[in-house]
Amino acid sequence: MLSLWPDPTESEAHKTWTRATHAALSTYTEDVSFPNFIAEANAGKVAAVDAPATWARLVALKDRYDPGNVLRHNHNIPPSRQPGRARRRRAQGADWNTRS
Repeated sequence: MLSLWPDPTESEAHKTWTRATHAALSTYTEDVSFPNFIAEANAGKVAAVDAPATWARLVALKDRYDPGNVLRHNHNIPPSRQPGRARRRRAQGADWNTRS
């Protein structure tokens, strides 16, 4: 559900009715969303956009190409590993073009 209003001082009131309307209508709709319309992005909401197999594939790509989570803005896909492990591998001279 998308709602817009011109006066930023009325944000809380509009968020309240928008969330209440969404909750009331949710019994009649499927629980799907589009990533560009997630206003308050967190890992749970971002993950819910994709099917579980697709999300797992995206996390695997993130693990391979961005284990330090440098590209973490907007709708982040967090890597499954901690960034500290990636730094240790680099310090040990690991080849970043191969997957271990």
